[in-house]
Amino acid sequence: MKNTDIKLNTDVLQQELALVLWIDTYGHVGEKTKESWKEYSSANNFIVGFIVNEDEHDIQIAGDYFYKQEPMVSEGTFRSVTSIPKSTILWVKKIPIGNLYKA
Repeated sequence: MKNTDIKLNTDVLQQELALVLWIDTYGHVGEKTKESWKEYSSANNFIVGFIVNEDEHDIQIAGDYFYKQEPMVSEGTFRSVTSIPKSTILWVKKIPIGNLYKA
């Protein structure tokens, strides 16, 4: 079976995307004085991806989602997952994939 023979599985239409603006740590290297380091801090970041899990404390965002495609993938799987504490989220927009897809 070629990849072009695989039809879109409706499981993917049940997934939700998220665009998240969040505060992350930002690593710095080098030698500076205590005063010089004051200008460095955390960074605001955007992440876009599939919502894997979400609860009152965290949201998990995946870069990739592989829907069920027998015989290669027996159930939906996620890859490249980032867990973000909700206390660091500044803004989030959720988008159901089913709203975007036109057959």
